[in-house]
Amino acid sequence: MKRIADVFIDLLIEYGVTEAFGIPGGVIIQLVEAISERPGEIKSHLFYHEESAGFAACGYAEANGSLAMAYSTRGPGIAKMVCCIAESFQESLPVVFVTAHGNRNELNGSFCNQEMDIVSMTSKISKMSVNIETKDDFISIVPEALELAESGRKGPVVLDILSSLLDEEISDFCLFNKKKHNNPGSTNKIINDISKELNEASKPVILIGNGVRNTVSKKEINAFIDKIDIPVVSSRGSLDLLISNNHYFGYIGSHGNRTANFILSNADLIIVLGNRLAFPHSSKSYSPIIKNSRIIHVDIEKEIQSDYAEFAFYRRYVIDLAYLVEKKDRFSLNANFSKWNKICENINTILNDEDINKETRLIEEYIKEEKNAIYVCDVGNNEFSFSKAFAHSRVEADVIISKSFGSLGCSLGKAIGVYYALKKTVHCVVGDQGLQTNIQELEYIVSHNLPIKVILINNKTSGMIADCQKRKGFENLVHVNYSSGYFTPNFKKISKAYGFPVLTKNNVHQSNKGLYEIQCDYVELTPYLPKGNSLQVLCPAIKKNKVDKILNMINK
Repeated sequence: MKRIADVFIDLLIEYGVTEAFGIPGGVIIQLVEAISERPGEIKSHLFYHEESAGFAACGYAEANGSLAMAYSTRGPGIAKMVCCIAESFQESLPVVFVTAHGNRNELNGSFCNQEMDIVSMTSKISKMSVNIETKDDFISIVPEALELAESGRKGPVVLDILSSLLDEEISDFCLFNKKKHNNPGSTNKIINDISKELNEASKPVILIGNGVRNTVSKKEINAFIDKIDIPVVSSRGSLDLLISNNHYFGYIGSHGNRTANFILSNADLIIVLGNRLAFPHSSKSYSPIIKNSRIIHVDIEKEIQSDYAEFAFYRRYVIDLAYLVEKKDRFSLNANFSKWNKICENINTILNDEDINKETRLIEEYIKEEKNAIYVCDVGNNEFSFSKAFAHSRVEADVIISKSFGSLGCSLGKAIGVYYALKKTVHCVVGDQGLQTNIQELEYIVSHNLPIKVILINNKTSGMIADCQKRKGFENLVHVNYSSGYFTPNFKKISKAYGFPVLTKNNVHQSNKGLYEIQCDYVELTPYLPKGNSLQVLCPAIKKNKVDKILNMINK
């Protein structure tokens, strides 16, 4: 006989979970105790804010590609993790969020102390959100939930367990055997169709997304791209997967690389791998691309979209990319794309430095001195500037970005989770506003002596909001700088107060922990895509002779 709390920890360990992140409360203390009785197998980490703990689980899951755990007490505790649940859902991260509740017998718990209906709140931002009230619930639901989190398109599950149930004992409980997922599609048919389309194309391109990261290794995707031998562009969230590959030409989007946007805009065949194509299909920026190109879309799960009818030619295959990538030698390619590859190289030569300014050069200087680093980025213009600097540097590294949900202040918690997943030095890139959101976790980093460097990009401005106000034509900027209500502290003094080292340009690359502040003036983030412009017409405009030269090469 075992307590249900102990059996739950058995299940987590079987799924490879070695770390759990959270803040305990009375209703869930049994789980924390059960973890403490399994030293060497799993460890709990006490944070200073539930949100940071949830983000740590997200970082752990993304770095490891495997199940992570976050826990909190009921009511206000789990409520502070709702943002993290949404983050893991939109980023397809397998995280089990665990809380507990007391007996709810008064108006369904609406007015019980610290109780709330977290299941209803999170049902639309999780793969499963469920109350567990009985032994039978536990036996039938929990193994299914853990399996669901890791299967198909990965994502979070939320378990709200009756607190008293954790102390009950069960017997004859067989630990769940993880299922082996079979190939959901006909690999040979997909290979033959892609080969046929490639052999008939003249300007093909591969567009990859973060789904590739969850499926195959960097080595495998690079070998696949080399075999296909055509240009590749990416989403910003997957810019690091092919950063040193000669076929890679940057990331697309409204703040993307000019080279990548030009190549995608002029391709006649787009092979989409692990990318949701979540851009607005009917917009003036993207509709010319989908109406003038043939598109083959390969992903693990069909996204909910209603406007694929807008596409001139669209073929969708639902398959785990691992099955496709490992069979790269089966592609039958007769076409020679050396001319198209050369054109793309020339476009990059012409446009490569157009995306760089003083701020991005300062960041690039840092990147070039750190080999095979791990970067965890926050949200805001600091993240976009880092992305441009990183893409320009072509330095091999791993980059974790909040791609869809964009949670300001997520990076410090994520960096801690990434460290525990990889046990390597982590570089946390954050802006002056994002750092203030969860700065209390510097105490955790110092107390546990973690090798985390915080790269603070400080322009003393809420830059993304300032840009937005300017582009909407507002005359008065509000809550974006000192004169309009936005203030920043002396971060170096705060860092010293926590006992966190302050680094300088002279010693930053000799240390594996501390705060390194890059101070810069606020400038509007460029380039950007004005509403209604085609994807290749970013602002500020580049010289007409450069555009004409590129178009002549493409159309020749």
